[in-house]
Amino acid sequence: MLIGHYSASLAGRRAAPSVPLWAWIGAAQLLDILWCVFIMLGIERVAPAPHVTEGLAFLDYPWSHSLAAAAVWAGVTTQLARRAFGVPPRAATLLGLVVLSHWPLDWIVHRPDLLLAPGVGPEMGLGLWDHAAIELAVEIVLFLAAGLWLRSLWRSQRRRLWPLSLFLLFGAAAFAGMRAAAPPTEIEPVLIGAMGLTLYLGFVLLAWIAERASLVPPR
Repeated sequence: MLIGHYSASLAGRRAAPSVPLWAWIGAAQLLDILWCVFIMLGIERVAPAPHVTEGLAFLDYPWSHSLAAAAVWAGVTTQLARRAFGVPPRAATLLGLVVLSHWPLDWIVHRPDLLLAPGVGPEMGLGLWDHAAIELAVEIVLFLAAGLWLRSLWRSQRRRLWPLSLFLLFGAAAFAGMRAAAPPTEIEPVLIGAMGLTLYLGFVLLAWIAERASLVPPR
C-alpha cells in the first residue's frame, strides 16, 4: 500500500491541526522509510517478482514491518513528538497511531509475509494485491476521501484550497502511474532503497509545500 497510508495522515491532520501535514505524511510511511534504510544496510531483504502487482517479494523485513516492530516505532514516535518537539499529548498519541496504522493497512493488501514479531509467525496478509484493479481503487478512494475531509477544515479556516487539491490529484495520478509501469526484473538494494526514500520523502516535501501555499497572508 502507498497512498492508502496517507488517508491516515490526512485524517490525523484533520483531527489534530497543531501538527503540520508533512509530519503526518512522514508518520504514515515511517515503516517504509525504515525499510528502505534497512535494505540498503542489508538488514532486511527483498527480491524482484515481476509477475505480481507490486513487482516485489518481501523476503525478510521483521524489524520494519512486523506488528511488534510497528508498535515499537509508534511508541518511539509518540515519545519523540512529546519530549523532543513539544507536541501535545493527544496529538503525539495520534501520530503514534498513524505510524501503527501502517501494519493493518499493509495486512489488507500484502500476501502472507507480515510477521507478528521478528521470528514469530504465522505470516499474515489478506492479499488484496492479487486483485490489482480493486486494490488501486481502494487506495485512491481512501486517499481522496480523507483529503476531502481535510479540505473541509481548510475551507472553514479560509485557507487556499488549490494546494491541497493539487496534492491529492498528484498523489492519485502518481500512484496510478506507478501501478501501470513495468515492474523491476533485478533488484539492487542500495538503488531501490534510495528510490524509495526519494519517493517517501518527496511526498513529505510536497505536503510541506501544499500546507505553506494554503496560508493566506494577513491583509
